[in-house]
Amino acid sequence: MAVSGGLDSMVLLDALAGLVPPERLHVGHVDHALQPGSGRWARFVAERARAIGVDATSHRLDGMPAAGDSVEAWARRARYAALDRIATDAGCDLVSCAHHADDQVETLLIALGRGAGPRGLAAMASAHPAERGLHRPLLALPRIALEAHARARGLEFVQDPSNGDCRFARNALRHQALPALEAAMPGFRVGAMRAIGHLAEARALLAGIAAEELDRLVDADGRLDARGLAGLSDARHALVLRAWVDGQGLPAPSAARLADWRRQLGAAGAPPLRLPHAGAWLCRYRDSVWIERGGIDATPGEIRWHWQGEPDLALPDHDARLRIVPGGPLPADWLRSRPLLVRRARAGDRLRTVAGRPSRTLKNLWQERAVPPWLRTGLPVVEIDGRVVYAAGFGCNVDGNAVAASGGGGSAGVGLRFEPRAADDPRRRFLCAGPDAS
Repeated sequence: MAVSGGLDSMVLLDALAGLVPPERLHVGHVDHALQPGSGRWARFVAERARAIGVDATSHRLDGMPAAGDSVEAWARRARYAALDRIATDAGCDLVSCAHHADDQVETLLIALGRGAGPRGLAAMASAHPAERGLHRPLLALPRIALEAHARARGLEFVQDPSNGDCRFARNALRHQALPALEAAMPGFRVGAMRAIGHLAEARALLAGIAAEELDRLVDADGRLDARGLAGLSDARHALVLRAWVDGQGLPAPSAARLADWRRQLGAAGAPPLRLPHAGAWLCRYRDSVWIERGGIDATPGEIRWHWQGEPDLALPDHDARLRIVPGGPLPADWLRSRPLLVRRARAGDRLRTVAGRPSRTLKNLWQERAVPPWLRTGLPVVEIDGRVVYAAGFGCNVDGNAVAASGGGGSAGVGLRFEPRAADDPRRRFLCAGPDAS
């Protein structure tokens, strides 16, 4: 369980200690290192845990918010990441936090001020399986009830001086806005909690609708059917696209960005599309929409190589390697005798992929394989004596006339294989298997 040492978490520790055997509990404390006395809080938590026979782990954060990032948002992300590591190391499958009803109402008001939709306005869930079984057992209780329990049990706790700093939005709501709302509308907190319940029901209903649509529109590779997406109503289109992005592990786009996506995705037959989002790319080509991570954006340069039996060649501009593999159609002696040129592919390059059949341009092969335009220059070719002998994604040229004429047809055969470094490189999708292929 997460224990900061404050009133809320000490009440939760006291309650769980009375319900769960000590050997099944583990206290996790995160020191944000934002206050001069934070080290004392870590010692306080460790002492209280030890007094009731519960193991405790403290983790001190060593980072700082990035420029433009709020301290509150940074602290929350770092705290949950640290708690997840503590839970993993302790063998725990459930993390309990001491959020209560007042926290929930504050979260609602923050979400409202940010213009959030039903998902954000539903505030915090009492349980969140996606976040290591995150559990909030005190969520229905107001802070006044926790204060009464602490007094009755004589519980000690620490006070974080930053909790009174109204420069932080949550503190301003807690100390200024909520008292004013309660004075103007007695029972405001109770009504707000009831509204949160209704919003949580609406969120679940919308999630179910989105899941049904995604079952229909997403293929086995996780790609969205652009035609089917375009046929949805505006509201359903936005709902499904937002849910699909969330399922890809990416943050939700802003309303403005989502509207721009929907406009650019357009109807059937829209041009190729590649839009940045949270370190990844939203892509559309032909009738598919997908998320790309990794890949290269710079134009690769040329590399000249005289192979002398090395197992591979590094291609830093391509973030990849070119491997020499046994069993291919290129005689090894012939390959050693000629300089190789590794360069970016061009649409007019030709390759014979099937013996006895005409050669074809890479443009034709790319189109047939549905290789998106932005990935094509990242799939290089190998040229020898002015002829393309290998194209990443399609393998070696099976036209052996040039090789035979050189007198190199009698040595052992080798092939070439293009291997991007990153496992999630989008080019891997278009690389075929085999000793003479990429």
